[in-house]
Amino acid sequence: MEGRVRDDDLGSMQRAVLRPDGKVALLRWLARRLDGSAILLDSSARPVHSIPDCPPDVLGEAAADIRRVAAGELAAASISGPSWWARVTSAAGRRGRPVLLVTSRTPLSDGDGALAAHAAALLDLRWAADERERTVTQIKEAVLLLLMAGKSASATPGGWPRR
Repeated sequence: MEGRVRDDDLGSMQRAVLRPDGKVALLRWLARRLDGSAILLDSSARPVHSIPDCPPDVLGEAAADIRRVAAGELAAASISGPSWWARVTSAAGRRGRPVLLVTSRTPLSDGDGALAAHAAALLDLRWAADERERTVTQIKEAVLLLLMAGKSASATPGGWPRR
């Protein structure tokens, strides 16, 4: 079963990512599953969420590989230190997207790498959905402010500039 993800793991990941705290819930599940840590980094390779705290030397040791994955040069990379193993991956190696770094106290198998790749894809989808939701909320707030200021013509689609 090397390189494959178990159906029950896929179901668990999907349930976790669909929760209101989906990104953190999936990272928590993944960290437990791999007996390590799961870190979500933004497209600039800055940690956004870490469950639990990342071993201090991992981010430094993996920095070059994290940057290459974040830049879209690599789809994934494996790194190891004296007492940890790590895998950094992004969804389909796309540039400008979040990056997932998982660590373990034991060597990561091909199946663990596949698990991380699936988790990265789910986190990428959740990241995009959360970004869209934030944008919609900002638009609604702007329209409300325009309406409250008495600028109803500007707040309706007919009052928006045409492209």
